Amino acid sequence: MNVICPKCQAKHWKAEQLSKSTRNNPAFGSCCLDGKVVLPPVRQPPRDLLELFDGTSHHSAHFKKNIRSYNAAFALASLGVTVDKSVQDGRGPYVFKIQGALYHHLGALLPEPGNDPVYAQLYFYSSEEANAARLRRNQGGNNNMAGLNAEVMGILDNTLREHHAYVKVFKTAYERLQEQQAAHPNVPSEVYTVIRCEPGVDPRRYNEPTANEVAVILPGDGSIQTDYRDLIVHYREGPYRLKRIWESNASYQPMVYVLLFP
Repeated sequence: MNVICPKCQAKHWKAEQLSKSTRNNPAFGSCCLDGKVVLPPVRQPPRDLLELFDGTSHHSAHFKKNIRSYNAAFALASLGVTVDKSVQDGRGPYVFKIQGALYHHLGALLPEPGNDPVYAQLYFYSSEEANAARLRRNQGGNNNMAGLNAEVMGILDNTLREHHAYVKVFKTAYERLQEQQAAHPNVPSEVYTVIRCEPGVDPRRYNEPTANEVAVILPGDGSIQTDYRDLIVHYREGPYRLKRIWESNASYQPMVYVLLFP
C-alpha cells in the first residue's frame, strides 16, 4: 500500500485507483469518494493516554501488550457471546470462535446488594474503589483481566473520568436519579433514564456524545417501547437490567472501545 490518496491521505494499492486516475493525479473512491467525503481530523488522545500509546517506558510497553485486557476492564458495556471452545484443544495460537451472534449489553447504574460493581457502575465509585474491584476480578482468574498493572489502571481511570464523554453522561444520569430518589423517598425506585441519540444524525456515525444526551428521567420499569436508537439506563438491576446496544446506535463503539474513543 504505497499510493496515497491526494484528497484524504489514505493508503492504497495502485490497482485500487479509479479509471479516471492519471499518473500524477491518482483518484480513489473507497476512502473519501474522491474528495466528496471530508472527515474532521482525528483528535489526539489525552496526554497521559498518548504517552501509553506512543511512549517507550515499561508502562507503555506493558499497556500496548495488554491493551485488549485494559479496554475490557474499563468498557462501559459488556460482551454477550457464546464461545465455541471445541477449537481450543490444540497447542497452537489461541482461537476465539463465536457460535451465533456477537452483541453488547448495557447494565443498570447500581449493582445488586453484595455484588461488586462492573462496567459503567465502576465510575460512580472513587478511583481507588473502582480499581480495587477491577483488580479483584483480575485476582479471581478472569482471563480478560490477566496481568493488569495497578499504576496503569490508575492512569486510565483518571483519564477516562476526566475526558470520556460517556463517563460524564452516566455520572449525570446517576446524579439525576439520586436527586429523584431524594425528592421522592417514599416512591418505589422504578425510574430509568433514556439516553437519546441526536435526531437527524446518521446512525452509522460514531460522534462524540454530550451530557445533553441524558434526555429525561421517566417513572416505571423501562419496559415501555422506545426508539431503537435510545439507550435505557436503569437505577437498579431488575427484570430489564440488560439492554442490548444495537450496532446502528451511535453510542456502540465509544461505549465498548473506550480507549479508542477517549
